[in-house]
Amino acid sequence: MTSTTPDRTIQRFRIAWGVVAVLVLGFEAFRWMGAETRDAALTGWLCGRDADWLSYLPLVLAGIGLLRGPGPERVAGRAAGPLSGEPTTGAGRWLSLGLGILGGAVAASVGWNDRGRPPVYHDEYSYLIQAETFLHGRTSFPSIEPQPQLFDQMHVLNEGRFASRYFPGAGAWFTLFFRWHPIYAQWLAQGIVVCGMSIVAGELAGRTARVIAGLAAAGSPGLVLFSQVFLAHHPTLVGLTLFLVEFLRFQRGIVEGRAASGRTQLSAGLAGLGLAFAMLCRPMTAAGVGLPFGVWLFANWLGFGRRHVVSDPGPLREAPATERVQWRHLVYMGLPIIAGIGLQLAYNRSITGSALVSPYQLYTDLYTPRHVYGFNNVVRGEQHLGPKVLDGYDRWAENLTLQGAIRKMGIRIVASSRWTMGLVPIVFLAVWLVLNRPRWPLGFRLLLASIASLHVVHLPYWFEGILGWHYVFESAALVAVVVGIVTADIFHRAREQRIRGLRLWWSGMLLTSLATGWWTVPPLWPGRLPVGLAELEYPRQKYQRFEELLAST
Repeated sequence: MTSTTPDRTIQRFRIAWGVVAVLVLGFEAFRWMGAETRDAALTGWLCGRDADWLSYLPLVLAGIGLLRGPGPERVAGRAAGPLSGEPTTGAGRWLSLGLGILGGAVAASVGWNDRGRPPVYHDEYSYLIQAETFLHGRTSFPSIEPQPQLFDQMHVLNEGRFASRYFPGAGAWFTLFFRWHPIYAQWLAQGIVVCGMSIVAGELAGRTARVIAGLAAAGSPGLVLFSQVFLAHHPTLVGLTLFLVEFLRFQRGIVEGRAASGRTQLSAGLAGLGLAFAMLCRPMTAAGVGLPFGVWLFANWLGFGRRHVVSDPGPLREAPATERVQWRHLVYMGLPIIAGIGLQLAYNRSITGSALVSPYQLYTDLYTPRHVYGFNNVVRGEQHLGPKVLDGYDRWAENLTLQGAIRKMGIRIVASSRWTMGLVPIVFLAVWLVLNRPRWPLGFRLLLASIASLHVVHLPYWFEGILGWHYVFESAALVAVVVGIVTADIFHRAREQRIRGLRLWWSGMLLTSLATGWWTVPPLWPGRLPVGLAELEYPRQKYQRFEELLAST
């Protein structure tokens, strides 16, 4: 099919490229104009420790050749039509499963030699105590009398009951492989996340998106690094992965007029089950990711927004919804969530004596009142100081103001960009998404809203997070889906408009991101994953030496 209307692909590429070019040239000029930063580049890493800008300069310069477009003789060629999502059946299921196995294998290959070595973060010891407690069929142990303070430790309650402060989902997940090694549970989680993100992208935008999203998740340095530690993020992502996969299938059933089918109703129940498990791991994260989907669910149930009009064809051939969400769908999705809340209330009561007071809240109240969630945390916390406050750790907290909260959010956005794709590709993606916003289907828009929502719900917290981003860590998996769908869109447009150089240019972006994330290239840059593993190695060596001293005496 031909069209006399010029495609907007190159126009939009020019804008996105221009934004990236200004940032790359501007930040590099600033870096080389400063004597200290210039000397650091000449005597150390030429691209800087984070390789944010200079490593992408060759691609920025190569992009100049694409600014003219395909030429007048090709403007009247095929218009860039829509991509189409594909239900995950047959070959697509096996493809996503293969990518999931690859993701788990990559995580295992990175951490295989560290299996028998000590954990790194204080939090990890608390989660492992929780898992071992569950293995004994208990939620806590009685404190050791007559000197319980001898067993005080970080992130563990020791007030009559000895128990982890954390929510029970992650500990339950670690028990799966605890008798062999709990790290296997994390590697399994990484494989599940890679497989699930591949399925989500394929459901929305087809095979190219399915492959690229899976590879992006498997190759994300941040996801791989956190799969080597005993934290709650990967168990949370397991629940969120089930939620996203099944919610999108449920949504497809509503759009295609299959609201009464057993498969649609099963998807509603499984989506609720996934979200419930995520809530039992990290409730604030589950709420942040699930909020946009919940808004759509209730809006559709009430009759609002049934017709999602796409003025410019997008990654999913989306027809107006022929049916509405029914009350039974809310029941199927809500029952697992209610059960999860009930389980959490029972867990609270077994440890703190009150169903409405979680171990996490009690620990904060007793030991770290200045760490409380919300603004003016230090001022509010100092009104509740008690005899058991961990003074040094508690005073670490900063008093959060709106200005400070915005600065912390900026740190999280920059850090999460670095640990997923890199600043330059993320900036290009963001501009491309804005310029092409009429093309995106409802499911993809909800996914983008989840990324934003996850950052917003953590705005009123004073600490930016481990490595600058662990509070919004789960967005890394969603970014992999975004990368897959945008890549499919760019490749599709370039093929239809015969702009072959655009596919090569964006592929170069993806490969440069992979290179700066995984490999150290002297004297250009240190790989982000090797640097992260080295940061884990230092405390791990100290803990290992301590264990050796105990064993020797």
